[in-house]
Amino acid sequence: MQIALAEQAKGVRDQRPAYQQLQDRQRVDAAYAALASAQRQARAAETAKDAASTAWQRADTAAQRVERARGRVGYYRFSYYGLFQDQLRPFEITSPDGERNCIFPSQDTITSGQYPLSRRMLITTTTRSLARGEVSDFLQHYLDHATAAATEAGMVALPSDTLALQRRWVEGKESPTLVSLTEAPGAEPSTATSIPQPAR
Repeated sequence: MQIALAEQAKGVRDQRPAYQQLQDRQRVDAAYAALASAQRQARAAETAKDAASTAWQRADTAAQRVERARGRVGYYRFSYYGLFQDQLRPFEITSPDGERNCIFPSQDTITSGQYPLSRRMLITTTTRSLARGEVSDFLQHYLDHATAAATEAGMVALPSDTLALQRRWVEGKESPTLVSLTEAPGAEPSTATSIPQPAR
């Protein structure tokens, strides 16, 4: 920046031709733009650092609270468990048949539903709403950024094949699995296809 400004001032003093002074001004403008970009990146890095520090402090505070509690049982986000794997032991889930085949929490077991001690984050709609352009556009935007948003929030993102399936639902290329909160009297219980669970 200082070099570009000094060169511009020198061009004015030396009464350089107009086209050269124009080039000097363009170099100054480019230097200002580069400085502004660097400042934005520095602010973004500082914000990310603060967010990471806050997340770690919250996780550490929660871990200390559990450490003081009798029985030492806590309910954490999977991302917090990832920070303190050396200090925390997750609940192992035994399969329904009672076999000694314990299931630990992981990206795969959470999204597949094998590990049930997780909280789902849902976004829902109706077939009528899907026919509206603004709803369809929003859901497409949501699905396009779902993985990045889940990762940024410290959640477990859905696998790519599940996101692709849900895109086909939104685009009308495939019929979605419909879920009703209530069944009609005397109706047989509906059976929904099991798909990987949403982000936690």
